[in-house]
Amino acid sequence: MYIVSEACGKTILSGEHIVVYGYPALLLPLNLKVKCRLSEVQDETFNRKVVIFALGKKSEFGWKEIDKKYKRQLVLAALKASFDYFGIKKRPSFKLELDSSIPIGGFGSSTAVSAAIVKSIAKLSNKNISNLQLWRLLVQIERTCGAKVSGADQYVISHGTFVKYQKNSQPKKIKLDSKVLKNFLIIQSGTPHSTTKECIEFISQQKKSNPEKIKDIFIRLAKEGKRMLVYLKKDDSYGFFKAIKNSGELLISLGVVSPDSVKLIRKIEKLGGYLKLTGAGTIEAGGSGGILCFSNNYKKIENFLSKNHFGYLKVSI
Repeated sequence: MYIVSEACGKTILSGEHIVVYGYPALLLPLNLKVKCRLSEVQDETFNRKVVIFALGKKSEFGWKEIDKKYKRQLVLAALKASFDYFGIKKRPSFKLELDSSIPIGGFGSSTAVSAAIVKSIAKLSNKNISNLQLWRLLVQIERTCGAKVSGADQYVISHGTFVKYQKNSQPKKIKLDSKVLKNFLIIQSGTPHSTTKECIEFISQQKKSNPEKIKDIFIRLAKEGKRMLVYLKKDDSYGFFKAIKNSGELLISLGVVSPDSVKLIRKIEKLGGYLKLTGAGTIEAGGSGGILCFSNNYKKIENFLSKNHFGYLKVSI
């Protein structure tokens, strides 16, 4: 038996950091995918093993080993959770291949891997799983591995839809057909040296030391997110670009965009770009992770990025 399943990546359009404090976030599914290929092995000498090909590496695990180590590795956690969820007691031997066009760090790559694996095991067992059930299972899988998750990434990837997400509220699917989101760039400014946890803790400390300033920035970020949605529904590219730029400046003022990344942003602005951080960012020098870039003309920007050896992705919703 040969099974293929896939899951999309995501990016945050608005709501970095403020979503932790109960403000809404806007998340987009991307046309970047993880593809999972599962082929069952009937050879008795294979002895109930799972062979995993991912990131150019080959790994082999027996099911007894998976039961012991699943909390340490997301792929193993996704496998165990899937077989448990679908009630498959006889665990077969198979090969699992994972290919991804999703960059690691901030684009939902790990969640997409889990989602693609769950979908493959569902096909293997001839059972269905709804988007809502998949969302809940993805949250469970990542929490099993010790991650603190809001559920936002898991929701947008499980449903494959633009979503407004807010803590303690039902996620809201957003349907729109906007030309603005048909084509934009994600610039790879460099891998952040700070973890997401460190950035969140940094903002928490800032909030304690200067609560009025941080509250004001949070409120303004939330307003810009609200404006983005209004402009997208109107297909008003100018208003949307302005909201992107304003959000980008507010994130810079929070201290989660490195000086090097700010310099890069300023150079691209001169070429007609409107930019903002997407993701947690960094509190150290170097790269800040992904930066969203919107423009009416991407040619000059792409030439600049290629000439200066910056990686970038052409993406759409």
